Amino acid sequence: MTGQARHVGHATLELLVEPYSVPILRALMDGPRSPSDLERRLPDVPHSAIMRRLAALRTHGLASHQRHNGLPPTAEYSLTATGRMILDVTRAAEQCERRWSGGSSGGLKALRLIRDERTREILLALAEGPSSASDLLREVQLTRSPLRRRLADLAGAGVLAHDTAGATYDLTDSARDVMLVAVAAARWEWESATPQRPPAARNVARIVRMYGPTAQLAADLRGVCRLHVDDEHSGPVVHLAAEGRRVALADGAAHIEPAATCRASATAWCHGLLLHDWSGVRSTGDRALMAALLVSISAALAA
Repeated sequence: MTGQARHVGHATLELLVEPYSVPILRALMDGPRSPSDLERRLPDVPHSAIMRRLAALRTHGLASHQRHNGLPPTAEYSLTATGRMILDVTRAAEQCERRWSGGSSGGLKALRLIRDERTREILLALAEGPSSASDLLREVQLTRSPLRRRLADLAGAGVLAHDTAGATYDLTDSARDVMLVAVAAARWEWESATPQRPPAARNVARIVRMYGPTAQLAADLRGVCRLHVDDEHSGPVVHLAAEGRRVALADGAAHIEPAATCRASATAWCHGLLLHDWSGVRSTGDRALMAALLVSISAALAA
């Protein structure tokens, strides 16, 4: 399991963008390989780099190592179960690239973009709605000039929309595609071993806000649901409305009696949204409506 980082999923992304990690993981997909086999399959990767990456993958529990006695003695490396699972993150990155840029670098372009913590902070902040650069200064750990450069780069890449008249930035569909790569990384961490550091309640609520409106309900339903993400300060609240088969943010529903309410800790929300384990989520009211809503959001996060 990768070490703890500032955001859940960050350590996984850091590991995957290390030089040659992804090519070596993919080369091991078809079965055990010796270092010489890997050199033949990856002729542009130096032997010393292959050995360093194999050692790192073993340290993180993604690859195993078996020695065979003989003349000369040989060694083979294989993917572990968690090593095979982490390739789901690279597949999510490849899918993102095809939708975002129409090409593919094997997922590395998307991985490198979303591994940057400041980029994730910007995208999560914009889940609350369009914001100016001045507003984002309160959310992102960058000073004014570096933030403006980052916003310009993201807008140029099609990840953000820039309203020059209103001087605001907003998420594009590409931003949601890129953020799904971080969600896939978080899912891998959750499946491998629950991270010791819980996610920030605010970030979980923002993920729900970001992907709730992309969800599709299995049947025509109506009603507003109130979702609480608890932390030591009571935590953020998200209002979502079922409108037929679509889901919409219902920011004006704070004073409306909801058809259903649910609450859970940020960790319990991750168990539900990432692993479909809703045992830690407490709900009241129209539970069938709430269940349909939560299942639809979880499916949107797995897209």
